[in-house]
Amino acid sequence: MALADFITLAELREIPSIPQAAEETFLGSLIDAATKRIRNITHQSFDSQTVTEYHDGRGASYVILGELPIASVTSVHDDPDRDYDAAHLVAAADYTFYPNEGRIQLEAGIFQNSLRNVKVIYVAGYAAIPDDVKLACRMLCSFWYNRGKEGAEGFVSESLGVRSISWSAAPVPEAVMDILDHYIDRSV
Repeated sequence: MALADFITLAELREIPSIPQAAEETFLGSLIDAATKRIRNITHQSFDSQTVTEYHDGRGASYVILGELPIASVTSVHDDPDRDYDAAHLVAAADYTFYPNEGRIQLEAGIFQNSLRNVKVIYVAGYAAIPDDVKLACRMLCSFWYNRGKEGAEGFVSESLGVRSISWSAAPVPEAVMDILDHYIDRSV
């Protein structure tokens, strides 16, 4: 499933420094690049998605899931035979999930010490991209557009005709990093 961009072309065109006459293909590439950069910085996709993961139980009382935030948990199984049948379903009352940590914690006991014995099906991400993430995307697009227009650092190339642009390690303004800071998954 292809992940959606964080902002639309119309939202980008609302920025005063982006001319209305700017080519759609070019602006679309800016939006795509900024969305990907924010995902890379935060280690999050942000899009709501159903995820199935398998974890080693390790005799621990918790597992750490791979996507944040956890919106809901559909099921947790602890099955060393890896059948994941009803007999090995962990009752919802027997665990707590911590949405922003990506952790499922057993209320009592431990997961069995086996390989891929813990199967978790859950929904991660946001129903809608948070407004501050959308703002960060707009700010990053505007910054790159204006820096590229000026031929500044981070701007690598531009083509005539069907306009294209690319960056090599394009800088990210501190204001954008400040917005994204609390979304960064530091467990990666």
